[in-house]
Amino acid sequence: MKSNSQKTSDDYLTPNEVEAAQVSGLPLAALSDAGNVARALLARGPRVVILTLGAQGAFAGTLDGMMHVPAFSVTVVDTTAAGDAFNGALAVTLAEGRPLAGAVRFANAAAGLACTQRGAQNSLPIRTQVDAFLANASA
Repeated sequence: MKSNSQKTSDDYLTPNEVEAAQVSGLPLAALSDAGNVARALLARGPRVVILTLGAQGAFAGTLDGMMHVPAFSVTVVDTTAAGDAFNGALAVTLAEGRPLAGAVRFANAAAGLACTQRGAQNSLPIRTQVDAFLANASA
């Protein structure tokens, strides 16, 4: 996958597992299904598809290729705001010009951190928290 081929003006689709399966009409029961689902969704028009896969991380697909970005290991308390944290962090890092792989890794970290707190707004991490988490992460 070409790491710099994405631009912030590209169309991004970021469904979770259930949404991706519903829209694509294909099963997404395992990570091995992600490539087929991503290709089916890319065929519908977006230039970048990122499937959020919970504890398995995220799977990104473009016409240039596919990649899996693993999740970070966290103690999950509440997943309420994980998708919002992921999408917000992804948007910020893409707007900063970060390559797709790095943007998805940052978004995975933000989503993981959001899962460690109860509630929605209360659980959304700030940039310094995500940066500190990544500095200490082994994934």
